[in-house]
Amino acid sequence: MLDWQPPHARWFVGGKLNICYNCLDHQLSLGRRNKAAIIWEGEPGERRTLTYWELSREVNRFANVLKKLGVQRGDRVAIYMPMIPELPVAMLACARIGAVHSVVFGGFSAEALRDRINDCGAKVLITADGGYRRGGLLPLKHDADYALLETPSIEHVIVVRRGNFPLRMKEGRDHWYQDLVAEAAVVGVPHEIKGQAICAFATVKETAHASRELERELKDHVVRKIDAIARPDQIIFSADLPKTRSGKIMRRLLRDIAVGQVLGDTTTLADASVIESLKRQYEEKEA
Repeated sequence: MLDWQPPHARWFVGGKLNICYNCLDHQLSLGRRNKAAIIWEGEPGERRTLTYWELSREVNRFANVLKKLGVQRGDRVAIYMPMIPELPVAMLACARIGAVHSVVFGGFSAEALRDRINDCGAKVLITADGGYRRGGLLPLKHDADYALLETPSIEHVIVVRRGNFPLRMKEGRDHWYQDLVAEAAVVGVPHEIKGQAICAFATVKETAHASRELERELKDHVVRKIDAIARPDQIIFSADLPKTRSGKIMRRLLRDIAVGQVLGDTTTLADASVIESLKRQYEEKEA
């Protein structure tokens, strides 16, 4: 268990451990899927709670994003983010696929970030448009851009939308955190025969075209991967989904649209115009 050759000590030589499994899979196996894994409150007052199941889903999704960007076991990923739930998601996603993450304190300068990226040879940087700290604003993406002028190893930059911070996105290198993969949110709606039907709201990548054929393909995909009982009764395609400023999809508002109810509180939305657009699309499809 201990290889002690003074002054060097090595513990559990030859042993293997994936911390992501201990943090998530093990907890799920104990029946804690609906227990709170993260309870977070942001400086401006936002609140989010992620259960073990929700956290596991986000970690797996982001792990797949990293793999699609070419991150492999042993690759280094730099993380330069504010204290938001996406930070542990990124850390656990790296651990899950065997990548090495290097967390750089969000209050550090562009020069400090540059040096740490170069020291480890990171190929991906995960950051945010900005952050809040003790009442002040942290222009994270702005500072990251200066650091990236002298970091040749970086191939991709993933940016979490924390607020409405001014920034520049470099085409081909920079990607919004939610835009890397097509998104979907599913809600239940009343059905006169089945009692409840499944209504899915989905975004598609720029390379895909929303059509009846794509809708059929997605429904068939759900049947193959899950079961016929999970097949959506309808799929509404949209350019975006209603999200809070921290990126959480507001399924409550989607449910209100699907059942024709008066919309609830929309003050926490990052972009309120998304709701009106979705409402029009849903009404047109129903007509």
